[in-house]
Amino acid sequence: MLRTLIAAAASVLLMLAADCAMIRVEAAEAPDTEIIEEQTEPTPVNSAKVSFAYKSYCYTGKAITPDNISGRDDITVKLGDEVLEKGVDYELEYENNISVGYRTASVKVKGIGEFTGEKEVFFTIKPARISITTITTQRDGITVNWDDDENAFGYQVLYSTDRTFTTGVHSTTVVGKNFVNLNNVPKAGEKYYIKMRAFITSDGTVQGVRYGSYSPLRSKTVKDDLRSASIPYCSYCYTGSAIKPEVTVKSYTGKVLTQGTDYSVSYKNNKAVGKAEITLKGKGSYQGTLTKSFIVKPARNELTELYQGGRARFTAEWKEDHSATGYQVLYSTDKDFETDVHSYTTKDTCVTFTRYTEAKKTYYVKVRSYLSANGTRYGSYSKVRKITTLDRNINTLKAQLKNAMSKYPGTWSAYVKNLRTNEIVSINEDRQYYAASLMKLFCMAATYEYIEAGEFTEDSVKSYLEYMITISADDPFNRLLLLMGKYSIHDWIIRNGYTGTYQCSGYGSGYRYSDTRISNGRNLTTAKDCVKFFESVYKGECVSKASSAKMLSLLKRQEVKYKLPQGVPKGVQTANKTGDVNDNAHDCMLVFLDGDPYIICVMSEIPGAAWSNAYHHKELSRLTYDFFANNK
Repeated sequence: MLRTLIAAAASVLLMLAADCAMIRVEAAEAPDTEIIEEQTEPTPVNSAKVSFAYKSYCYTGKAITPDNISGRDDITVKLGDEVLEKGVDYELEYENNISVGYRTASVKVKGIGEFTGEKEVFFTIKPARISITTITTQRDGITVNWDDDENAFGYQVLYSTDRTFTTGVHSTTVVGKNFVNLNNVPKAGEKYYIKMRAFITSDGTVQGVRYGSYSPLRSKTVKDDLRSASIPYCSYCYTGSAIKPEVTVKSYTGKVLTQGTDYSVSYKNNKAVGKAEITLKGKGSYQGTLTKSFIVKPARNELTELYQGGRARFTAEWKEDHSATGYQVLYSTDKDFETDVHSYTTKDTCVTFTRYTEAKKTYYVKVRSYLSANGTRYGSYSKVRKITTLDRNINTLKAQLKNAMSKYPGTWSAYVKNLRTNEIVSINEDRQYYAASLMKLFCMAATYEYIEAGEFTEDSVKSYLEYMITISADDPFNRLLLLMGKYSIHDWIIRNGYTGTYQCSGYGSGYRYSDTRISNGRNLTTAKDCVKFFESVYKGECVSKASSAKMLSLLKRQEVKYKLPQGVPKGVQTANKTGDVNDNAHDCMLVFLDGDPYIICVMSEIPGAAWSNAYHHKELSRLTYDFFANNK
C-alpha cells in the first residue's frame, strides 16, 4: 500500500510540476503571488523487526552471512506490516561473524532510499557439525570417539535402540574430553544407534540452552568381553594322552559363558611334559581372547629301594624319568609330613641322607620327579615308605682311637667334633704341648683383626699370610708379630677365650727372633683349643664372617698334607694346619664330609722321633673318617 501511495504521490507531483510552470508564467505576469513546495521525511528503521530463519548457524571458518546462505536469504526486515526490500530500503553490515559464540556475531540494518537510521541485531554461530571417528564395544558397553573441537563448550551423545530416536533415548554430556564410555545402559547383544554434537550454551554453563548440530547416525551391536578363565588344577600328571582340563569362562559382567555358543576353545602342547596352553576366543555377543596355561608334570614316580646306609643314615633309590628336571625327596619323623620335614633335590636316582638324620629313629620318605617352570616345581609324590636308622655310638670311635694310641710311642692327645651333631671325642684334650707351627693359626686371626681395624692393608701382608699358612714358613710369622707388636697374638688369644694356649715368642729360625720374645716360656696349645679355632672359622665367627672366609681359603690351600689328610679318600675336601719339631708332631684338620663335616686334632710328643710317626696320624684320621662316612 505504501508503494501505491508513493506512486500516486509521484503522479500528483508531476501534475503539480506542470501546474507550477504555468503558475511561474502567471507569476511573472503577477509578481505579487508566493509558491510553497512540500518535502517528505525518510522513514527510520530503528523500530524495524529483524528476524532470522534459524536460531543459529554452523561455524565454517569463514564469515557467516545469513542473508546469503547457499543462495537463500534467511533475514527478514519488517517495519510495521511492511516487509522492506534489501538493496532498496536497507543494506546490511556484519561484525564478528566468523568465530563460534552465543549471540556474538552482529548485523546492522541500515536504511537507504526512503529509509534512514540503523538497527543492530545479534545471532549465534554454533560449532561445526562433527562426525564420530570410531565406535568400539567392550566390557558390556560402547566407547564413542570423535575429533576434538576447541570451539565447543562440550559434547552431547544420544543413543537408543530406536533408530528414529522416538523412544528409549539416552543422553550423556561430556566436557573436556573427546570420548565417552557408555556402560550403564547397553547390554551384550543389543544394537544401539548413536549420534552426537559439539555445542555451546547460552550462558556458558551446562544448564544453558545448547546450540550444535548432530552428526550423521552410526550404529553398534554391543558385545561383552571374556574376562577370566579358570581350570580345576594348575598342573596335571602326564598320561601319554592329550590332557584337556574343563574350563570355566566368565564375562566382564560375571556371567558364566557357554562353550561353543559364547566362546571357542583350543589346546596346544597338552600331551608331553611341559607347559601347555589353552586359547579361548569370544563368539556371538562376546569378544576377546584369553589364554590359560597349565603344566603337564612328570608321571608319579616311586621309591624302588629304601635301606640303611650306615649308622644314623639311610639310602633311597627311585625310577629314572628323562622328562623330569630333577627329583625331590622329602623325609620326616612325622608320617603326615607336617613337622620336622627335610627336602633334598638331585638329578641322580639315588641319595644317602646324613645331614639331619639321627640314630635309632624312624623316617618317612617320599619322592617325586618334578618339572621346573615359572619358578615352581611341579610333580606328584610317590607313596610314603618308612625306615628306621641304625644306632651310632660316638663312644665306639673313642674306643677305637684310644686303642690305637695305646700302641704308639710317646704321649698322644686327640679331639674330634662332628659339626652337625656336636658329638665329641676327647682324649687328653686339655694337655698342653709345644705348639710348634699351630701357633700360626692365632697369628693369622690377629693379623686379620689388625687389617679390619685399618692398621695396615691386606695387600701389604698378603704374601706373609700365604707362606705362613700354606707352607708353614717361620719368617712371615715373626714379621707379622713385630708389625703388630710382640704382645698382639698373646692378647688376642686371651681376649678370645683360648684358655689352654699361650704365646711368648716367635720362631728361633725366623726374622729378628730375639725381638719377638715377651717371656722365657714356650708357645703352648691344646687339641681342644685348636678344634675351637677351626670351628669358629668354619662358622664365620673368627674376627668376622668375611675374615673367616679368607682364613678358611688359606687353610684349604695347605700344601703340607702328609699326616691327617692322608687318612681321607681323595676327592673329599679338607683344610688343615700342621705343627712339627723334633719332639712334637701335630695336625688339625677340617673335613668337609657331606652330611657330617667334622674337625679332628691330633697332638703328640715323641722325644727325638716325632718326624718318623706321621703314619700314626694317618691311621687315626682313617678311623675317624670311616666312623662318620662308612662304618655300618
